This record gives sequence, C-alpha cells and structure tokens, in this order.
Amino acid sequence: MLTGSASKGRYNHYYYYHCVSSCGSRFRTENANSLFVRELRKYVPKPGMSDIYVVTLKESYYEQTRSQQSNRKQIISQIDDLNIRLKNARELVADQKLDPEDYRELKLDCTNKITILEANLAGSSQVEKSIDGLLNQAVSNLSRLDILYDEGTVTQKRQIIGSIYPEKLVFDGFQYRTTRLNEAVRLIFTLGGGLSEIKNRKSSKKLHLSGEVVPTRIELVSKV
Repeated sequence: MLTGSASKGRYNHYYYYHCVSSCGSRFRTENANSLFVRELRKYVPKPGMSDIYVVTLKESYYEQTRSQQSNRKQIISQIDDLNIRLKNARELVADQKLDPEDYRELKLDCTNKITILEANLAGSSQVEKSIDGLLNQAVSNLSRLDILYDEGTVTQKRQIIGSIYPEKLVFDGFQYRTTRLNEAVRLIFTLGGGLSEIKNRKSSKKLHLSGEVVPTRIELVSKV
C-alpha cells in the first residue's frame, strides 16, 4: 500500500508516494500523476466515435427496457378489466340479477387483485424517459476525461477514479494495472474495436450495462 509524503530539500519540498512497509518503493508524485493522466487518455473516444457511442447505448437502453414497458401496459390492462367487471356486477345487483352476497365476494376478490396489481405497477419504473441529455453529457465528459481529472478537485478526482476502477490499482513506476474495470467503462472502451461489427449489425449480442454502484475510494498498490 502506498501513502504520500513530502521530503524537504535544500530549497524546495519534494513529494513522493511510498510504500507503508519497509520495502523501499518510492515514486515521485509528478511522474505518477502524469502517467495516470496518460492512462485515462485510453478511454477518451477517438474522433467520430462519440456519435457511435450515443447511438449504440441508446439502442441498447430502449431494447432492454422494451419488455418493462410491455409489462406495465399488461398490468394496466388487467386493472381496467377488473374495474369493468366490478362496474358490470354493480349493474347486475341494481337490476336484481345478482345476489348482494355474491357481489360482496366478487368485489372483495377484485379489490384484492387490483391492490396487488397497483403495487406491482408502482414498483415498475416508467422507462419511456428521454436519455438523450444524459448520454450527450456523459459522452462529452468522456471526451474530456483526462482534462476533467487534471483540473478537478480532490473530490472530483476520487469520483472519476472510483467510477472507472472498482478494484485496486497497481503502479510499478512505469504503468498502472487493475484486475477489473467498471463494466460500463469496459464496454464503451471496446466499442472502438468492434466498430465494423456494430456497423453491419450481424452480431446478435446485446449490450448489458452495469447498474451496480461503484465505490469512490482510491487505493494504490506498489509492486514489490
């Protein structure tokens, strides 16, 4: 594990990341920070790729939420049918064609079913929301990822790191490595490599976006 400290020279202070144990690993902060900004540039879209990101992610989003919208419509239809059934039953009672006791049993049954369906409807998210603004902002931030990090506050830097790297970072003095990227970041990063596949639409694979919350802590591990 690495920590930071300053070393006072003859005229200036010099800052280092160094191992908390006695292994002796120590890296100049200027070099380590510069290499990390270079690492982030890997995820900056190449020219022309931003529009492809937006289109591809939008198509995937609506494809995956289509079944949810269909389920909402089905629930609403079932509620409407039960209300119509109750209305018809009341008319039959008024015309003395249905026994009041039978009506009460029917009403209780329909009311219970409607309550359950309304609870399911409330728990179902309204998916027909425009995500254009969100996607455009996200891609714009992605296109300036290295700049946003370099010019950001400590809190903003932590948020950027935490949103990309859910696991620890390993720094050996020359490059950074990690065992796993955030799934959404990994998929966006690999879209460029699969550009020809995206264009011809021959692949039947669906893009699955990760919804899990990513921790925002920073942990640097030195290679001993």
